[in-house]
Formats: sequence, C-alpha cells, structure tokens
Amino acid sequence: MVARPGQYQASFNSGELSPSVWGRFDIKQFYSGAALMVNAEPVPQGGFAGFPGTRQAGRVRGTLAALALSDTGGSLGPHVAAATLQSWVFDDAFLEAVDIGGLSATRAIDGLLRIETALGGGPWLPFGAPFSAGTTSRTRRIAVPPGHGVRADRARLRLFATPPGSVTFTLGSRFMYREAEVMPAAWRLLSHSFSVEQSFTVVLTPGHADIWKGDDFVAAVSVPVTADMLPTLNCEQRLDTMLLFHPDLRPYRIMRRGGDTDWAGDPVPFVNAPLVDYGGNYGNVVNDIWVITITYSGNPAGLVLDCNVNGEDAAGVPLNSGPDWGGFATALKASLEALPSVGTGLTVTPNAVDATRHTLTIVFGGANAGQRFALTPVINNVSTAAAVANYTASGDPGGEAIMSNQRGWPNAGGFFQDRLYLAGFRSQVGAVCGSVTGEYFDLDSAVENAAGGLFFRLDTAGAERIEFLARFKHLLFFSDEAEYFVTDRAIARGTPPNIVQASRNGIAAGIRPVESEGGVLYVGRARSIVYAATYSDVSQSYESEPVSLLASHLVRGVVRADLQRASQSTDAARYFAVRDDGLLLVGVMIRNQEVTAFCRFVTAGQVRDVCVDGANVAYLLVERQVGKRRMLIRERLTDDAVMHQERVFSFEEKRDRIEGLDDFEGVEVFVLADGYAGGPFTVAGGAIDLPDAAFTVIVGRWTAPLVKTLPVPRLVGERTVLQRPVRVHTVRAALIGTTSIAIGANGRPARDIALLRGGDISDRPIEPVERAVEATGLMGWSEDGAVAITQIRPGRLRVRSLTIEARV
Repeated sequence: MVARPGQYQASFNSGELSPSVWGRFDIKQFYSGAALMVNAEPVPQGGFAGFPGTRQAGRVRGTLAALALSDTGGSLGPHVAAATLQSWVFDDAFLEAVDIGGLSATRAIDGLLRIETALGGGPWLPFGAPFSAGTTSRTRRIAVPPGHGVRADRARLRLFATPPGSVTFTLGSRFMYREAEVMPAAWRLLSHSFSVEQSFTVVLTPGHADIWKGDDFVAAVSVPVTADMLPTLNCEQRLDTMLLFHPDLRPYRIMRRGGDTDWAGDPVPFVNAPLVDYGGNYGNVVNDIWVITITYSGNPAGLVLDCNVNGEDAAGVPLNSGPDWGGFATALKASLEALPSVGTGLTVTPNAVDATRHTLTIVFGGANAGQRFALTPVINNVSTAAAVANYTASGDPGGEAIMSNQRGWPNAGGFFQDRLYLAGFRSQVGAVCGSVTGEYFDLDSAVENAAGGLFFRLDTAGAERIEFLARFKHLLFFSDEAEYFVTDRAIARGTPPNIVQASRNGIAAGIRPVESEGGVLYVGRARSIVYAATYSDVSQSYESEPVSLLASHLVRGVVRADLQRASQSTDAARYFAVRDDGLLLVGVMIRNQEVTAFCRFVTAGQVRDVCVDGANVAYLLVERQVGKRRMLIRERLTDDAVMHQERVFSFEEKRDRIEGLDDFEGVEVFVLADGYAGGPFTVAGGAIDLPDAAFTVIVGRWTAPLVKTLPVPRLVGERTVLQRPVRVHTVRAALIGTTSIAIGANGRPARDIALLRGGDISDRPIEPVERAVEATGLMGWSEDGAVAITQIRPGRLRVRSLTIEARV
C-alpha cells in the first residue's frame, strides 16, 4: 500500500483561537486549536466531543400584575375544626400567585392552611402547596409553577383540617396576581445549596422569587427587588439562608424554614451598625470620661500628680496645703490641655469619697468631644499616696448608622472565620464591617473582646467600590478598580488588618468570582478578559494572569459567569460565561495540564443567565421565540441530551401525534423517536405528526455542532512558507461512541458519512461507532484548507483524532 501522509491532530485543548493567531505556526497552541468550535468541546485526553444538550426544566415567570379584590366574608376564629378564614372575588383571570400578609396564629399550625380557588359555580380546588402559620406575624406568597396559572374568579384562605387545639388567626394584607407579560423586565438565576441532596435554584424577577429543586417547582417568595437592581444584585448563602445585597436594597434574606415547600423572606435584622460621620448635626456624641482616684494616709498636701495621655507626659500638678482640691483640679485641667493631643474644653471635678480617698472626674469635652484617650496617673514624690484611673464612658464621635434607607446599603457580603463581612456601602464604598463572631447580624464593633465586631476601611486612592468578597486562603476584596487581600490568615480584633493590593485589574459588577484549581477566576471590569488569581509563595501575593487571551474574539461583553466542577462526564472544569448578546461561552480548563479552551454554545435563542447548583448541575435561562412571543425558558444541561430544550414523552402504546408542545409553537423541532432521528417538524397548535408511531419520543430544538480546523501549515523551511490555494482531498476521523457525523472541506457543504457497514443490523437505531471513518474525493480549493466536522441530524459525536491529506 502506498503511504499517504497527512496532517495529524489529536489535541484540541486550546479550543477556538482568535483569528489574530491563525498564522502563528510558531506557537504550540496552534497545533491544539481550532478556528471554530460550536456546540463541541475538547476532550482533555484527546480530540473533541459534541457538547451536552439541555432539557426543559420550567418556564420563567413573567411580569406580575395585582388584581382588584373584594372581601366576601369568613372568620378568623377561634376555630376547632376546618373553616374558611377569608374569601374574595375578582374579575376572571389566570391566577399565578397570592400574598397573605401579616398572618399569625395563637398556636402553631403546621401545614394546615391553603389557598383554594373556583371559577363561576365550579368546585373549590387547591391552589399551590399547603402552608403553616406561627405565633410570629409573617407574609407568605403561594404560587403555582410559572406558566400554569389557574383560571378563577374566587379565592379563599382555608383551614382545611382540624387544628391541634382552638386557634385564632390574625390576617393583614392580601394580594392576588396574574401574569401581565410573559417576558419579565429583568432576571437572575442563583444557586441555593444546603447540601448535594438539598440543592435549589432561585429565579429572581422584579418583586418575585421562584424556588426550584431540580426540575420541580417548590415555592415562591416575595422579594423587594426592582428591575434596575437585578443585573448587579449580589448574594451570599450559608445553610438554609440566602442573603441578597445591593446598594439600594436593604439586605434581604430568603430562608428555607424546614420542608422543601416552606420558604419565607424578610429584611436581614442587623443590629448595632457602626456609626459614621456623614456631616450632619448629631446629638449622640459621647465624651470620654475618666475618674482618677487618689488614696492617701495622713495629710495629702504636697503630693504631685503626674499624668500621661496618649503617650504624652503632662506637667506635674502639686496639691497645695489645705489641701486645696479645687485649685488642684484647676491646675490639672491646665496641665492636660497643654498637651499636643488634647484640646481645650476639659472639665475636672473633685469629689471627696471619705477621709482617705478623693476622686477627680475628667470629661474630655469641647474640642475633644467624641475622641478616645488613654490616661495613666502616677504619684512618685510621696509614698503615702497612690493614684489609679478608670474610665466610665468611652469616647464616641456619634454620627449615624453606616447603612440606612437614606445612606444606602452594602453592595457585597461574605462569610470568613465565622463572621459575616459587609462591604461596598453606597455612602462608604471602601468601608468593611465584620460581625460579632458567631452572631452574623450583630455588627457591634464596641464590644471590647476578641469576639467583637470589626470596622475598617480599605486604603484606596480613589472612590473604589467593593464589588465582592471571596473566602480563599485569605479574605479577598474585589473592587471595580483593583484586588486586595488581608495578609493575616486570622483577622484579630485590636490589630488593624494588613490589606495588600494584589493587582489593578478590577472586577465586573454582577459577576461573582469562583474558586478553581487553587485560584480564583474572575472577569475583569471591561468584561473582556477572564483572569485567574493564584497565590504565590514567592511573591507572597496573588498574581492574576489572563486565561482567555487566545480567545479574545469570544470573551467580550460578559454579563454572567459560573463554574461547573469536573465530573464523571468530563475531567475538566467548565467555566460558563454569558455574553450580553446571548452567546454562551464554555471554558474547558485543567490549567496545570495546559488545558484552557473556550468554545461556543449556540442555540435557537439567547442565553441570558447561568448558574451551577450544589449538585454540580448547570442551569440556563434561555430567551426563546414561542409563536409570536418571546419568553424565558429554564433549561438543565445534561449529558443525556443531544438537542436543546428537550421534552421527553413516553407512552404505553405507540403514538404518531405528539401534543403538549406549546413552548415550541411555530418553530422547527427535531425528534428522536425510539432512537431514530427525524425532522425538522414545525409545531402547530402545540403538536406535531410523526411519519411513524413510537413509544418514546424526545422533542427539541437542534443546532448542529461544528468544528472547523485551523489553516493547513505551509512551512517549507525555517521562517519560510508557501502561500497558495490548498485542496483537502481526504479526511480521516477516528471516532468514539458516534452515531452521526458529516465532514466537509474547501468551503464546500459537509458530506454525511455512512456509519453502517455491510453485515450491520439496519432495522434498529444505529449503535455508537468506535472506528475510523474516511471522507475522500473532496472537491474544490480554498485559501486555508480548513476542514469542517459537523452533523446533519441529531446524534452522538466524539472524534478522537483527525488526519488531513491536502495538496498545496
């Protein structure tokens, strides 16, 4: 057999490379990169594979509008049996959510209350999940899954079972909502994870939060967030509580209160916030007050009192004969006010305690108001007298709370060493508060012990706003202009923290940094570079390096990002980055193995948000066209899917008409019917008709994967190239677990490659192929000789290596 050499490529671990480096035959990444990687990702061990598809996991609730209600009766108790507490009527509408405000009971009622609705003269039907009432007044939001509004014109709040004893209820406000617009004005997708088993996602829209556990809707919570807040809203979560932060939002918490369907929200009950001077006229200034007690035997006249204030020695003050305590106090006042650190306005008041003791009360008022002083008295000239000092009031400049409705609220929060830290206050952008140890909502920095709260400021040159706090080897602060870290592994009260600037990159607002491979990944403030900050024992600092440099054409306009850890399906972590134009970028990373690849996730719609929950499952919010409307669909990335927004239908008997496709109305879909790929079909009236009936049908949108290789190297010598058109005539692809592949070259359409061979069984779906296939006789010429690997129908795709034979 005649040898036929070709260009061999087994690694795609550099991903899609920027066109600016396509001619860089001198860099090693050129030989492991691609010109285009759409819906495909590198496999670190070699080659590439089709990117996992998505399954539909629910809709995102649209804009809610309140209904006008009229009360029609009911009784709040006392009740000893099932009863209607209150009922209402309203105009015929599709009811999405109900708010019951100020609800409390004289005894705890666990899961015995529910909302019921009816239409016209029809029966009463349960609306949403049952809920509880306690002795503390709470507001509850009861909702049905998004897009499943219940048509009704009546509703009631009912105690539907016998309570444990006589109970009386209190009820305040009540509101009912319909969906006015299917597309919300803004949105956020957040993870709320207590454990792998108890992992939830939270979908925030203006004024509303939907809670999901996997693909199941479990609860809803009212949240006071607006459309303007959502893009840069920050969150921090510990145990069953998620905290929401924004400079214009009083910190708010969403809590799981026991069962998966029992959730509530309320403002975070912070107490003892530090006081700062915002320039107002404050009446809460506290002067430093010290009491010097002089103990003596016999006549004390002649003693000389020496005082040290803040390390400065005052002139000694003698006690004249008499003894003249009044003159002594006057002289002491003059001596102290002569010190550089003490201003005028002191008062010194003498007082006789008994025959052997006298006190001098010193109030550091006037110019010293609100300051704190350290005072040490001593009597050295006689042995029959002694002086000690105690303070009775600690100086406090007064002021107002660092956060309030008027002054704004913190922009970020984070837990570190059993404290909750708050930072980025709207009116004190560089300030940081640390809670009392173990008491996350107590910010008392006046507690004089090791567990007391902390208050300090970053030493910044300008008005940098702290955007995020990160818990890593150290406590890290990310501002809009720079990155800082506290060098002390343990932050101790009484010792100013040593805060060091690590770099001047700055972080993009609203994109949380994530921990990865011993470092922290974050998006720079220009939203066009992904950095990895890693602590260096040599420089004793965090060094940030760009990891997206070779994919600079892709990483731009990033608005959201999250990290999916390595799993059974991939040995590399996936860094998801959502662009403002709806393109999802996927960064495949094992940096210590030189695997850093960015590729594209392209679908028939725009990806708007992404998050990875505690079970390491990635969820997307995708804006899609449904009929004549745009709506947001919540989708779960899954290795079992090859299409997007998949819906799985299983039947006991074969069917050729598939209904329930309202979320695909008017669009083209593909199907896998008992394993056979088919399509496209256009959905009309929420249904499609198949040419053949099937037991199991998977319906979804599909965008074919596409991997395009880099230009064929044309080196004929050192720093010498031969620039002329190229004809690729043969491509060999080594496949693993592939059910569909098409190969093209020279700018011509891709050719479907038949995977069945003589003797294979053809009356069942094709089994995944693991062998080499060949496309030969490819026609045409091109300037770059690029090869395209794609599919013409949905299926599995994994290529271990490519061999390209070309004529130059």
